[in-house]
Amino acid sequence: MHRYLTCLSFLFVFACQPAEQEKSAEAATSTLGKISFEVKGSEEAMPHFMRGVAALHNFWYPEALEAFQKAREVDTAFVMAYWGEAMSHNRTFWQNQNKEAALEVLNELAPTAKDRQAIAASDKEKMFLQSLDILYSDVEDKLARDRAYMQFMKQFYEKYPDDHEVASFYALSLLGILRNNQGNEKERMEAAAVVQKVLAKNDEHPGAVHYLIHALDDPLHAPMALDAAYTYARIAPESNHALHMPSHIFVQLGLWDEVIKSNINAFAASQKWVKNKGLTIADWDYHSLAWMSYGYEQAGQFEKSKQNLQKIKEASETLEGGATDYYLPIMEANYIVNTEKWQLLPAPDIEGKSGRNLYARCSQMLASGLSAVKLKEWRAAGEALQHMTQIRQLFQEKEDAYHVKLCEINEKALEGYMQFAKGNIAESQKLFEEGLALEESMNPPTGPPDVVKPIHELYGEVLLEMGEAEQAMEAFGIALERTPRRSASLMGMARAAELLDERPTAFQYYQQFLKSWKNADPNQAEIPEAEQYLSLHPDQADKASAYLPAPMQASMDQRLSINQCLPTGMKVN
Repeated sequence: MHRYLTCLSFLFVFACQPAEQEKSAEAATSTLGKISFEVKGSEEAMPHFMRGVAALHNFWYPEALEAFQKAREVDTAFVMAYWGEAMSHNRTFWQNQNKEAALEVLNELAPTAKDRQAIAASDKEKMFLQSLDILYSDVEDKLARDRAYMQFMKQFYEKYPDDHEVASFYALSLLGILRNNQGNEKERMEAAAVVQKVLAKNDEHPGAVHYLIHALDDPLHAPMALDAAYTYARIAPESNHALHMPSHIFVQLGLWDEVIKSNINAFAASQKWVKNKGLTIADWDYHSLAWMSYGYEQAGQFEKSKQNLQKIKEASETLEGGATDYYLPIMEANYIVNTEKWQLLPAPDIEGKSGRNLYARCSQMLASGLSAVKLKEWRAAGEALQHMTQIRQLFQEKEDAYHVKLCEINEKALEGYMQFAKGNIAESQKLFEEGLALEESMNPPTGPPDVVKPIHELYGEVLLEMGEAEQAMEAFGIALERTPRRSASLMGMARAAELLDERPTAFQYYQQFLKSWKNADPNQAEIPEAEQYLSLHPDQADKASAYLPAPMQASMDQRLSINQCLPTGMKVN
């Protein structure tokens, strides 16, 4: 028997009798957020459906797929369960779509779009189904399909502006037309405006809070998403992605303790899920492991980062490809650059690599090339540069303009640093200026920097070494606007200000550096340097706060331990 059910909350609140509540309790108690979705389906299938929708909003696609399949096993006439299963095959942010699998599901519901429309129970259900005909249309270009889908969802939203699911999926469709985080502020702000209206009525909607974080994921807007970051960790602790997502905002604000805790929780949740499902270490959340390591490095906790690097190296030895193919070289490059434990790396394996996996090898070569310059291994530095050029040329052949530009920045950074080290200052200056312009033409990164040694930071260090403190401060200032509170940039700014005898500025940056490194590994030379300056100039403490860049100042008094937002059993010691 079917009837309309308005599920006011994913957590227990169903329009059914107490006995029916008890029957569906096991499926309804998972902690993935609170949603409302008016659809036609049996009461027995509804908890599975609602879990699937919540999992979709948390980008937990395997779990969503399983839940929707269970819903239609229980109720084979549950139209929207087919919609949900088809949606599970579109991973929006990764531009990863299994079109064949989605169409197979839809064809099981009915063989044609017209037939599917005929069995939909309401106008909303018809429009949800119609949206899939666009998302999985015969148009070859994925971006064109995504844009057409977004335009349809816009019309859907304009027709039903108070429906939280319509609004949330429209916001996601706006984010879904973005590519490589470039030139996207209009769409991101529209998505933010849409989900904020949802959150005004339901502040625990997993999609709304999730998409708000993505929409405001940059240094300028991140302070406005800080509450959302803490909320998301609290309402959806079962999802490792939900536990990771707050760290997008924490990175933008340089809250390294929170970055670390967020990703410890996320990685642990993924391990628990893998164990419960009988999966393998291939399914661990290496994304969170990499971000955790970056947080450790920015907090001066290099030994813990080294342990993570060893963990992924061991995992990669038993896996062929998969996530470790990207995250191992990226973690290795970040570790070398951020710890300044310089080492040469072998020639990268680029056979058959593409996209970000290929670019990860470029990052490795930047780390190796900088190491070679530091160690005065000029042949190795030149070989690293040649490998980077080869990688860029492969991206040019693929017409991948985004990665071409990133590779060019890496090349300019390494070659500029090589020329500086050899005393060719004019050539070095030219190369750095070209690289700086390229970096400034791109949006700030939505996480750890895409160029593992940001070129503004590297150039600031070069200028500081030349005694050009004023220009160095300008370079470090831009670096900190793009990647707030990076430790090397904080230290560089402090040293430059000290050279110029700008005491309030130097005091502030040394002070902020020590806050970031309060739990750092012992015997780090930077710590006594910063402590000595603060002890020599205690009179600057009251003058210092005005010198922080805006994103850093905005978050100074908003630190809150993420443990306060997690249920019992999810807290980190």
